[in-house]
Amino acid sequence: MGSNLSKERQLASAGGEEELKPLVYHKSSEVIAILINNKNFTKDLKELYAAPDVPSSTKPYIYRELLERKEG
Repeated sequence: MGSNLSKERQLASAGGEEELKPLVYHKSSEVIAILINNKNFTKDLKELYAAPDVPSSTKPYIYRELLERKEG
């Protein structure tokens, strides 16, 4: 699992939009945090913010990132 998580963290930080879509509902908060900071992923951040599965503790970080991108 550790090497898989490492690979997913790397993908989350550098992947393009299509590569990132499968990671949106990742169970690791670390992967989600990296996704939030990935500038290639604005449209899907809106979907992630709206998703009921996303923990409420994560939503403020997503919202802040969307505001910084002027997408919120």
